[in-house]
Amino acid sequence: MAEFDLAKLRRERLRRWHLAGNPIAGVGEAIAFFRHTGFCLSHRSRTFLTPSLIEAIAGGKHGVPAYADASGHPLYRRYVEIRREHEVRKLVLEAPLLHRRHTHVMRDLIIDFARLLADSPLPDRRTPESKLAARRVLGAVADRGPLSKRALRLRFARGGAALRPPVLDRVLLDLESRLQLCTIDYNEKEGAFYDLFARAERSLAVRAAHRSRETGLDHLVGRYLSSALVVEPGRVREVFRGIASTEEVRTSLDRLIASEQISLVRTPEGAWLVGIALDTRR
Repeated sequence: MAEFDLAKLRRERLRRWHLAGNPIAGVGEAIAFFRHTGFCLSHRSRTFLTPSLIEAIAGGKHGVPAYADASGHPLYRRYVEIRREHEVRKLVLEAPLLHRRHTHVMRDLIIDFARLLADSPLPDRRTPESKLAARRVLGAVADRGPLSKRALRLRFARGGAALRPPVLDRVLLDLESRLQLCTIDYNEKEGAFYDLFARAERSLAVRAAHRSRETGLDHLVGRYLSSALVVEPGRVREVFRGIASTEEVRTSLDRLIASEQISLVRTPEGAWLVGIALDTRR
């Protein structure tokens, strides 16, 4: 079997994800980071292995704040500047797609996320009340065009069926995580402005409708592994939990291995998925 250096691949991942003391220096490096990773979280996850924009800006240094504490941190201004720039350039869309955490996704991969979320086989655990609230919000946005969070709150209050702020927040997060709504603007007075994803990103929605679920999942899993380089199989399933079933991810990995886009390597430490094709013949 071809030489397999687990430690070397891990070091290379740290470098590519800007975690080896090599912080993102500016917008150009940030765009290269997005293009390489395909998608990343805003903030570091303690439960699954993905790149993080805040950590990449910090260069992997310790002391990077959790999401709740980030706004007062010196890194946050650079983070906001980079987000604003990539939004202006229309390269990346931000939505709570992975485990309902803020995820930055290159637009070509949004098609794959949209396809998977359109007909997820996973159970819908929302309560009847939550589903009703979601229908009301979608109906308001569909009828009135883009609406701000403040406008939605006032609209329902006038109708005598107010949605309490925590309830409205949860509904908007849920609809964004399903790519039924997307954020198109923001200001301090009105908050975020929401529109139907299918209307605001019509070309992406149309392309997603013509893509098979299997192709969409293969694109996402393959892109993740080409960025992460070496990952335990269970970690891959964990990353995509919530948008694809365990069996779907396992089958996708089998397809990618069979087509020699990735490799499965067994070592004394266990089985590893490698995001490059290796010659595994003995």
